[in-house]
Amino acid sequence: MTQKIYHTLVGQFVSLPFRKIIWIVPVAFTFHEMEEWNIMPWWLDHFSNATVISDLALRTWLVFITLIGFLWTGIACLLPTVRATGLMVFPFFVMIPFSNSLQHVYWQFTFEGYAPAFLSCAILNIPSVLLVSWHAGRNRLVNPIFLGTLFVLAILYLLGTILESQKEPAFFHEILTFSAWLADHLFGVT
Repeated sequence: MTQKIYHTLVGQFVSLPFRKIIWIVPVAFTFHEMEEWNIMPWWLDHFSNATVISDLALRTWLVFITLIGFLWTGIACLLPTVRATGLMVFPFFVMIPFSNSLQHVYWQFTFEGYAPAFLSCAILNIPSVLLVSWHAGRNRLVNPIFLGTLFVLAILYLLGTILESQKEPAFFHEILTFSAWLADHLFGVT
C-alpha cells in the first residue's frame, strides 16, 4: 500500500510541468534570504576578516538577489524550449541557493550555536534544488553531466569555505562591497 502511494506521488510529481515546478526554488530562496535578515552581527563575530557593511546595505543585497532569482527564473520560462529553461536556471539554482546552503550547513556544525539561515537551507533550499534537479533528470530535460558538473562546482566552493575556516569565504567581500555600493546609489547611504 505504501509503495503504491509512493509511486502515485512520484508519478504525479514527474508529470507536473517543469516551468511550474522550478518556481519552488526562488520561493524557497526568498525564505532563506529572510532568515538572513539579521546575519551581520553573527557574520562579524565568526569571520576574522569580515567585510563590515550596514544592515541597510546587507538587506539591499538580500532583496536584490531575491529579485534576481525570480527575474532569472521568469526569463528562463520565456525561452523557446523547456530544455533551454533548464540550461538557464540550473547554474543559478545550484551555484547560488544550493552552494550557499551547503555553506550554512557547514557553519551550523562548525561554529557554536545557530548559524543564521540554517533552517531554510536544510528544510527548503537544498531539498527544492535537489527535487527540481531530480525532476529535470527524470524527464531528461537536461544532460546529467551538465547537472553533475554544477553540483561538483558547488561542492568545490564548499571545500574552499572549509579551507578558509574562520575567514570570510571567497567572493563574499565583493558581494558585500557591491551591496554597500548599491545601497548608496539607491538610498544615498551605505
